[in-house]
Amino acid sequence: MIACREVRMIRRILLTSVLFGLGLQIPIAGQQKPTSPPPAAQKTKEDPLSRFHWLADSSDTRGMVFETGKLGAVKIDPRDQTSAEIETEITRPGADSMRITRHVYDQGAGRERQLVEVVIEEVRTTAGDGVSATRMVSRRDINGRMRIARRETQETVPVGPGAYRTQATTMVAQGSESLVRAEEIVQVEKKKGEGSFEFERSRRMADVNGAWVTADQRVGSARESNGQTLSQEDFYKQDINGRLSLDRREVSREWKDLQGRAYKDSDIYRVDSAGSLQLNERLNIARVTASDGSEQTTQSLFQKNIVSPSEGLKLIQKIVETSRPSDSKTTQKDTEVQVPDSNGKLQTVGSIRVYEKK
Repeated sequence: MIACREVRMIRRILLTSVLFGLGLQIPIAGQQKPTSPPPAAQKTKEDPLSRFHWLADSSDTRGMVFETGKLGAVKIDPRDQTSAEIETEITRPGADSMRITRHVYDQGAGRERQLVEVVIEEVRTTAGDGVSATRMVSRRDINGRMRIARRETQETVPVGPGAYRTQATTMVAQGSESLVRAEEIVQVEKKKGEGSFEFERSRRMADVNGAWVTADQRVGSARESNGQTLSQEDFYKQDINGRLSLDRREVSREWKDLQGRAYKDSDIYRVDSAGSLQLNERLNIARVTASDGSEQTTQSLFQKNIVSPSEGLKLIQKIVETSRPSDSKTTQKDTEVQVPDSNGKLQTVGSIRVYEKK
């Protein structure tokens, strides 16, 4: 059960939140002036740091340089279900750099406010539309001291015309001081033509013998056609013999209607015992923006019943996220999670409210 709570956030200088990392990317549309350059030229002036994300946190493959979709799945961080309070400071030392500092507080043994985690992220642009980033995570140990628990680095560099390679390395604490490499993710994105892109992403980890092996891999493509973005991604995982085998395929379509409402439909196919791909899940996302600035995103997840797969896809979860201005300086965000009861009627099982003050 997700606890219902209210929290205030102050963006630019200080954000105080128990809502951390919903994972929803909201595009900002601007009006084009008659004297402005054409849209293609506008894209080159977009702040590259606005698209930045950590590969280790991303459950879906997204380009670090090339953007192939606007709608991402609404995700709720597990920390939203605890009593933790997070204060985030975001600063821009320069036009090409950004620093994010997060302080996470929880209740101590005497119910006092206690610092339990500090996260420092530093991101900057590099030559050729590249990006360099580091993230350091320190946590409170059993003796009450803050110690480094994890360090991440991520580098995006050009590797040829219309091609970029991103490498993310995660190191975790081993013992009291030393950090050891725990995970490595490499993603390559290529522009194959006007509105056409290819992606490949692999994750390497140490096996039980300490040898580095590829744990999983994603291979995908996306193309823009007639106002739609069509994409397909294949996910490979290690089988019992240690070989990479196709685990599932995701086919997506994203578009807008004449009223400007945005939609994304994703069909997820899984490999059955016979080795064939069978439709197993469907994720529908819809976003509506009103004239008063309010915005509502509805996400519906349909899934097959493992016991009775012949019954087809059935709704198992619905998330509704609504954002609306509550006054000239404050925006209210409400996220509601619903699941069907035994009779198929949707019931709210959790909600989160956020007040964002600019």
